[in-house]
Amino acid sequence: GAETAGAGQGLLEKKWTSVVRLQRKVLELEAKVGELEAERKMMGALPNGGAAGVAVGGQLRSAESFLLKASAHQRMTGHRSPVTAVAFHPRFNLVASASEDATVKLWDFETGDFERTLKGHTNAVQDVTFSEDGQLMATCSADLSIKLWDFSAAGKYACVKTLMGHDHNVSGVAFFRGGSQLVSCSRDKTLKLWDTSSGFCVQTLVGHDEWVRKVAVHAESGTLASCSSDHTVIVWRPQASEPLQCTLRGHEHVVECVAFSSAAADRALAPRLEAAAASVSQNGDAAGGRRSGGLHVVSGSRDRTIKVWQAATGACLFTLTGHDNWVRSVSFQPNGKYLVSASEDKSVRMWDLQQQRCLRTVSGAHEHFITCLAVHPGLGLVATGSVDQAVATWVAAPTVDL
Repeated sequence: GAETAGAGQGLLEKKWTSVVRLQRKVLELEAKVGELEAERKMMGALPNGGAAGVAVGGQLRSAESFLLKASAHQRMTGHRSPVTAVAFHPRFNLVASASEDATVKLWDFETGDFERTLKGHTNAVQDVTFSEDGQLMATCSADLSIKLWDFSAAGKYACVKTLMGHDHNVSGVAFFRGGSQLVSCSRDKTLKLWDTSSGFCVQTLVGHDEWVRKVAVHAESGTLASCSSDHTVIVWRPQASEPLQCTLRGHEHVVECVAFSSAAADRALAPRLEAAAASVSQNGDAAGGRRSGGLHVVSGSRDRTIKVWQAATGACLFTLTGHDNWVRSVSFQPNGKYLVSASEDKSVRMWDLQQQRCLRTVSGAHEHFITCLAVHPGLGLVATGSVDQAVATWVAAPTVDL
């Protein structure tokens, strides 16, 4: 009888552990259902039902203002070290990811398929970006170099130029409109402007006291914004006789990321300013004389806050709090008014600047710190990269008629 009692005991233990496991699973699923319910309610509450870019039969519709689904569309793994930067190709179904493993990988963002690895850098790749027409990709690295890659039909993704000139880690890179010029920023405290056809440095901007972390270009005006470990953001007009326009002070720690506002965000934040700017803007873009944003600068910092500034005056309009750790990336929806941010608290947040509030939090978006984020120029699609070595894509939440 003792044997059967022992066997029974073992069975009981097995049953108990499986019950506990199932209970945990039930709790996880209930939490997920709660998130999806909240998402559904929110979609109903949005104006025009939140018409947005959504994956419809595998097609990603173009998006204006949109919110994200709570679960990832695709999760792509293959890097051997943390992912440091992500960028969408403006024409192809490609997302590029840069990593500390010294490579850039290309992925099909619809299928999640790995396309290829681009090798050439000899140290961590810190940033990746595409020219507006998608013909060139630029990368920069802790190996002190910037590389240009040919994405034209005949180019076969070859590295066509290596730009040398910085004395330390090159941490950020961005194209000017047209792709004939490029700006980079570095731990050597400077920003450099480069001619992409000759590969020569044409201008060096000095003003920060510490590592310049990232740089953003406002396409229409060619104005720059750079952020630094010196806790400041600087707005530059490289073509002006005195390029340094204003220094934005207020963050209490390293400023990790910076972005110029979209036109829709400008309209929401400053209708009068935006209307005046639109009427002054003679060489308006395709929208028929509309100014294409850039009246505001947004910055994210290790002080866990996001600040919104007037680009012209350098005045801080307000501060957004909510992230529980370093804010690593901020980006606007190109045709929408919402700001998207990513943080080392593993969440992606979407903010309505008009209401100065967080509209959506996708928590636990990665298993480790999120380091970077990109918003697609034409689709309701966001990509994130993380210390967990993965790249994830997120699609706009579908509209729900309540």
